[in-house]
Amino acid sequence: MNSMKTIFGFCLTLLFTCTLQAQSNMSWKKQLKKADELFTDAQYADAAEYYKAAWMQKPKKTELIYKAGESFYIIKDYKNAAEAFKNVKENYDDYPLIGLKYARALKQAGDYDSASRELVYFLNNYNGADKTIISEIVQNEIRGAELGIKLSAFPDENIDVQHLSSNVNTPATEFSPFAFNDETLYYSSTMAARAEIYRTLKVNGEWTKPERPNGFPTIENDHFCNGNLTPDNKRFYFTICQSRESWGGLTTECDLFVIKNNAGTWSEPERLRDYVNMEGSTATHPYTVHQNNTEILYFASNREGGKGGMDIWYMTRDLRSDDIDFTFPINCGSKINTKGDEISPFYDKDAGVLNFASNGLATIGGYDIFAAVGNKSQWEMPENVGTPINSSADDFFFVRTPSRKGGFFVSNRLFGAEKISTTDEDIFSFTDGDAAPKVIVKGNVVDEKSEEVLTGVMVAVSQYVEGGRKQFISNKRFADGNYYFEVLPGAEYEIEAQREGFLPKTYVFSTREEGMREAGKTLRMERVWDGDEALGDTSPPQRKVVTTPQTIVTTPTPQKTPDEKPRTNISPSRSESVSMNAPPANTTVTREEPKTTAPVQREITMTAPTTTVTTAPARTPTETGSTGAVKLNSDYNPNEKVNIAGVTTDRTNYVSGEGAPYTINGITTSAPRHDGTYYKVQLIAVTRHDPSSSRYNTVRGMGRMDTELIEAKNITRVLLADYFEYGDAKKALSKVRAKKGFERAYLVKYRDGERVGRVN
Repeated sequence: MNSMKTIFGFCLTLLFTCTLQAQSNMSWKKQLKKADELFTDAQYADAAEYYKAAWMQKPKKTELIYKAGESFYIIKDYKNAAEAFKNVKENYDDYPLIGLKYARALKQAGDYDSASRELVYFLNNYNGADKTIISEIVQNEIRGAELGIKLSAFPDENIDVQHLSSNVNTPATEFSPFAFNDETLYYSSTMAARAEIYRTLKVNGEWTKPERPNGFPTIENDHFCNGNLTPDNKRFYFTICQSRESWGGLTTECDLFVIKNNAGTWSEPERLRDYVNMEGSTATHPYTVHQNNTEILYFASNREGGKGGMDIWYMTRDLRSDDIDFTFPINCGSKINTKGDEISPFYDKDAGVLNFASNGLATIGGYDIFAAVGNKSQWEMPENVGTPINSSADDFFFVRTPSRKGGFFVSNRLFGAEKISTTDEDIFSFTDGDAAPKVIVKGNVVDEKSEEVLTGVMVAVSQYVEGGRKQFISNKRFADGNYYFEVLPGAEYEIEAQREGFLPKTYVFSTREEGMREAGKTLRMERVWDGDEALGDTSPPQRKVVTTPQTIVTTPTPQKTPDEKPRTNISPSRSESVSMNAPPANTTVTREEPKTTAPVQREITMTAPTTTVTTAPARTPTETGSTGAVKLNSDYNPNEKVNIAGVTTDRTNYVSGEGAPYTINGITTSAPRHDGTYYKVQLIAVTRHDPSSSRYNTVRGMGRMDTELIEAKNITRVLLADYFEYGDAKKALSKVRAKKGFERAYLVKYRDGERVGRVN
């Protein structure tokens, strides 16, 4: 165990005892005066103790214990902050947000159950003019506490987290790690009373005593920190920060600088332009990526034009130029940035993933580390990376090593006897504990005719398991047309690419070859018509439709609702509204089936054939031919089995519509029909529907699972049904959207069995 941390804890205890003895000889007024002076000088830990001592003499002066709680929370002493706030948690008149602060302190101390209760209690009792905004914040905190309960019970057992030794971590603050390789680590530390950049080497499994890197500039007085080396090793971006305390994190004011490597010699620091380092704001945490001839620099800033607090921004420059001019910074957008703070970006180019820390998303602590697939300002919704990377404390500065065997992050969490306080940040390492080495599958996606790279492509990987069954593993949207996955050896996989306006493209590959480390190829996608003039093709192709030869269904010529627009499905896990207008009456429609199967060739004529199935609500079949009834010919067999939308039923049920499949407006559904207005929650739209898939496990039991087959597009909608009250439907939608993979679910309105359209 780390003896230095233990000795440090003993010294703190001894110092605290001496402080208490000194305080006991002071009046409460002198203690208050001393506390205010210390707070003004940013000596928050000492200030907290003096405020607390003054309050113990005058317990009716609640402002004293409140100030103690504020001071404890600033230095991230969550437990003592919660104990202080507990004494004033219902004093809303003097401290309107005290209930929220108390609950947050409990949450960051790891007491999720108590935090959830206090958050709900606060929300029910808060009546400020800004209640709408505060309610959003509190609901987000509640989701974070609930997530904390879930994730803390099931940490990823494949990830091993270690606290770096006392050679690196000190009683001061260590932060901003940058891995040059698996054995060389650059990082920042305040061990010399101000922040500086250090380097440590891993020798025989141990990190050496840190040294200041040779040739790096000497910065007098100010903080020199947060460094990042460019991929070509030609530039080193960093920040110079000013602060009145030894290190104040986000209370400092930082500017971005660069030094250049000229034949092994580093140049003098150059401050980036004023449009980057804006007056009155902070620009910090640089991370660079090289793509083609462009350098992309991501950084964190609270500059004007953001979403709130610190945001992640990016700017670019031409790699063929040696100047320091970048494009004007662009905000990474509202999927990344929130009303809170987003900091410490790290872009994993191979995976196309941005890792960053946020306290504005639903977190299990204060800052949590998130991952978002995308590029620049185009991103998928971020996902919490979970435990053990994240904790109830603050976690940030996530980076990977170039070998991708692991990486580093920064946390102020407690960690056995090695870290006994949350009041300072240390560097932690992590390794992927999977025994089997990974195989990298990568490639790009292009237009079959033009060979142009297709952006915004959704690519999914599935594995063939026992019995030849295909099991979905993961899918990601790749903004730049290059896909990247890590899979295990000794198996067979399928890659499938989907993009709006193109036919899906797949290929199968095996990782059974001994020593195999890479796989993948270029996918060439065929452009198809989807009713969008922007694609340059407004004429629909001839299509063939396959159904049972005995069943011929006619419907009136459907009308496209304003809520729906013909689209091609682009995601196997995230849905978009998809509808298909049937051709006009008396029109023959054909579609070619995939060449890998022998299609049943037939045609559907939209004029009424001999056997007619009406689209009216459920009725009993008769031979009267009366209005709304079903007219049967002599070939009608009530016991015949038909399969519609994956459901096998008697033909009697099919033609009667009583809880049986029916077709309307080109959509075949397995759901019962109802009179009047009702609602369903559309979960997803897929080209291949497997009702037993584990992806639906989180929503099973929340309602009846329906499907709607758009046969002309070979797309199946999956829905939860039925909700006859709009309020019930909205509640169900809210629960569904909280489940991973269904964040884009939405409500659909139905009337007399017919889909009206999406409810916005």
